[in-house]
Amino acid sequence: MPASFRPEPTPDPALRLLRFVPADRRGVLDADAFRSLAEEAGRAASDPTVTLVALLGARPGLFGAGADLEEIARMGPEEARTFAQSAREVLAAWEALAATTVAVVEGACYGGALDLVLACDLVVARPSARFGHPGVRRGIVTGWGGTARARRRLSEAALHRLFLEGEDLTASRAHANGLVDLVVHEDEPALERWLSRWAGPEGEPLRRLKSVSRAVEGLALPQALVVEERLGALREADGRRAGRR
Repeated sequence: MPASFRPEPTPDPALRLLRFVPADRRGVLDADAFRSLAEEAGRAASDPTVTLVALLGARPGLFGAGADLEEIARMGPEEARTFAQSAREVLAAWEALAATTVAVVEGACYGGALDLVLACDLVVARPSARFGHPGVRRGIVTGWGGTARARRRLSEAALHRLFLEGEDLTASRAHANGLVDLVVHEDEPALERWLSRWAGPEGEPLRRLKSVSRAVEGLALPQALVVEERLGALREADGRRAGRR
């Protein structure tokens, strides 16, 4: 079967769980995986009832691996560039979702899978999680945007160790360095309850912050402050209207 991101059942309509189902034991992110992720991003974008989308890994010891090197080796230079561009566009669409996106990482998360994690709003890791971008050891850069996105989370020193030296990070070290937001020890049902809370009213401040951050991205500080003030005024007006209903 081709790789896909498969929806898992959840009793909460505001929460969508997507399980990465790779084509084989390697757990690579190939073209089929990105096509599936693009489809799921489109579904989430078109459904206003979905407020949180969580990505789950392939299996307990593996969240996901990098690019399919065998697939890329069969590509010519132009085809490889097209694939990288397509992957960047899919991750940009994922990042632009109005819903909060969460990566729940258990086990190994390497290369392109880390690029995907870095496109999420929140990164939750189990103690078994391991993060790395080993392509540097092979002279490979995915070109999927992970290096650029990592700058929003990591210091220059940590970025250097992860992307230039190919160092792996445990869950606790990734948390200490800012790559991971939360290390959780709960079982899956408890974690799903936690995600449901964030899909509800408790997660509204984060969704508002995401919309503001997206609106001001790339603006100079004076313009960004004006946009933030206007968005704040709109939110207050919406709140007053809701209170009169």
